[in-house]
Amino acid sequence: MLTIELVDTNCLRSENTDRSKCQPTEGTHRICTVGIWDQPWLNSKQIREPQCSSPNLTVVRRSIKDSKDGVKTGRSLTPLSPDDEEVKDIAAFALNRLDSFDDNSKKRILVTVVEGTANVRH
Repeated sequence: MLTIELVDTNCLRSENTDRSKCQPTEGTHRICTVGIWDQPWLNSKQIREPQCSSPNLTVVRRSIKDSKDGVKTGRSLTPLSPDDEEVKDIAAFALNRLDSFDDNSKKRILVTVVEGTANVRH
């Protein structure tokens, strides 16, 4: 799970412009929490259940339960460092995929990774 802060830019999604050349616009920040299912052994990544809001609103998050009826599931949540290169790569992947989940015509750029956790199987 990643919580990322995004901002709209002056570039349209329909344009073939590199995001790094786009300029952020004022007042268009969003906080998004996204689940990312990464299966490196299959060379597969998928984005799941993105939830976005403006920063002054509360982001509703679903919790991942560690147990069911008191029985351990063999999973735990591990905090991820926003500075980790793999976390940055996954955040960039999420940013690209978020475009397909709403009607926003503007490209977005990543402001920061707010928080990240990994659901690790033991």
